[in-house]
Amino acid sequence: MAALLAIESWGPIVELRKSTMFYPILNALHILSLGVLAGAILTLDACILGIRKTRNWRELVAHLSPVAAIGLVLAILTGALLFSVRASTYMQNEAFQLKLALIGIALVTVFIFHSILRRSHAVFPPLALRVCAGVSAFTWIGTIFAGRWIAYAI
Repeated sequence: MAALLAIESWGPIVELRKSTMFYPILNALHILSLGVLAGAILTLDACILGIRKTRNWRELVAHLSPVAAIGLVLAILTGALLFSVRASTYMQNEAFQLKLALIGIALVTVFIFHSILRRSHAVFPPLALRVCAGVSAFTWIGTIFAGRWIAYAI
């Protein structure tokens, strides 16, 4: 808990918390990064699950994976800064804990998905990739819901 309080009391974080301009901008950037991340991932998941038809699903993976990665990096960076202004409060927040757990599951799923993808040369997405896509869609949507719930669980 002392480390979290130290983060909260660090000069730049105190200024961020007090800012009427930078904090809202950071919050908006976090939401935009989530849009990039979720848009790319959910489009890809829909394709793998057969909800969205495409001729070359592997090409879609190649195009959307870097977009999702950029969204993820931006979401982590902006999220870490948002977390820092109330770190001790957020760590005790059940919605925040759920969000972290869902992000962890989602990231493991991404790793498994790409491991299977590298080994598979199937024309159609194999069952294991479809399972990953289903878990991915559920966990990323759940992450967004948990993130919005944080403010109401404080």
